[in-house]
Amino acid sequence: MLSKRKITFIIIFVLLLIICSLTYVLIIVAIGLPINDNNEKYSNLVAYFFKAILIAPLIETVFFQFIPIEFLRILKINNRINIFITAFVFGLMHYFNSFLLREFLFTFVCGFIYSYVYILYSKKFNLLNTITTVSIIHAGYNLFVFSLKALDT
Repeated sequence: MLSKRKITFIIIFVLLLIICSLTYVLIIVAIGLPINDNNEKYSNLVAYFFKAILIAPLIETVFFQFIPIEFLRILKINNRINIFITAFVFGLMHYFNSFLLREFLFTFVCGFIYSYVYILYSKKFNLLNTITTVSIIHAGYNLFVFSLKALDT
């Protein structure tokens, strides 16, 4: 996978996240739950764009992948366990946005993918390149979500 060009690598993982998101929505609809319990409208799409696409991915990559993964590496924690721990923390922190178990489960899956990419990419590339790549993948997925929200307003 790492032999692919960086843009191909990023596109593959953004598409994987989009597929996970669409699967999540199909499951939610199939069991009869409302897709969005939060009817908040985004009156300031420009501010939301900067927050969701430019700021949050970088901050979340640093706080939910870089810091915990590197700390757990110092403790000699196995990479598989490291991915699960960091994904759990990522999901847990997003759970507090809406207090919905389903949001925790979905963001756990996203966190799993981000942590997997971080660990995979850090084996071959330097730290800055790894953080940048994970942030771009996260921003790409958030751009997809932003586009859906922008169409809904």
